[in-house]
Amino acid sequence: MQILLVEVNHPRYGLERYRIKIIRRFNVPTTTLKPVIKKRLSEEQLSRLVVGRGVSEKEIIDYVIEHFKKRGVWERILMMKMV
Repeated sequence: MQILLVEVNHPRYGLERYRIKIIRRFNVPTTTLKPVIKKRLSEEQLSRLVVGRGVSEKEIIDYVIEHFKKRGVWERILMMKMV
């Protein structure tokens, strides 16, 4: 399991940091990228991302960037770091 750290400049709360857990599953198709949205917070935040065994780290980051661009949050992202 890997973790993607995200730091966002939130207009209402200021600096906000959260983690996206990258869970690699072997019982899903190899090219699967399935997001899990946080229930308590806004839809722009992902809590987990279930990926297949054939998905590379670059594809994961590209998917997360595209997700933030669709939600209109990409302009406020200060840092994204894979740990």
